[in-house]
Amino acid sequence: MLVMETSKWVLGEEHPDSLSSMHTLAMMYHTQGRWNEAKELLMVVIEVRKRVLGEKHPNSLTTMTNLVVTYRHQGRWKQAEELERLHGEVHPDSLMSMANLASMYCHQGQWKEAKELEVHVMKMNKWLHGKVHPNSLKSKTNLVAMYSCQGQFKQADELEVHVMKMNKWLHGNGHPDSLNSMKNLAVTYFNLGWWKEAA
Repeated sequence: MLVMETSKWVLGEEHPDSLSSMHTLAMMYHTQGRWNEAKELLMVVIEVRKRVLGEKHPNSLTTMTNLVVTYRHQGRWKQAEELERLHGEVHPDSLMSMANLASMYCHQGQWKEAKELEVHVMKMNKWLHGKVHPNSLKSKTNLVAMYSCQGQFKQADELEVHVMKMNKWLHGNGHPDSLNSMKNLAVTYFNLGWWKEAA
């Protein structure tokens, strides 16, 4: 709060550093479940960034994506859907910020929120890039990791087999992505007690 107020007073509200500190504080509120405070700050940041940088600037899109997530947590589905339609959350930068937020939820044990975001990112990447694009496969790998963290190895197995096959088809057997997906699948087999398959 102090950093934000000082930046606004010294540099002005429209300065990138002021907007960055406001956005950081909003995300801190978001993490604490203080949705109304997060929403109010994000709306200010969005309006200023749209005016100064334009609607399609990556910073504007990222802030809008975070506001969509905040609306979802408040149960304000209509506003979330309207904002998504208006500003196109399928922008790669927006999807990346959503994936990062999902990872943060996963590390905090907020599995429901993490899964909703990961599934959404996976669907949007598939729609935007196609099934075998590296971004699509990466989002599936992220969802697999989340399932594994929760001990949901059956769900992880189904996705991992698909990711492994696609990586091998796309890159070949010796590519790092292919080898990594094979290793992940072996670990899942081990956790399921399927020793022969893991070996």
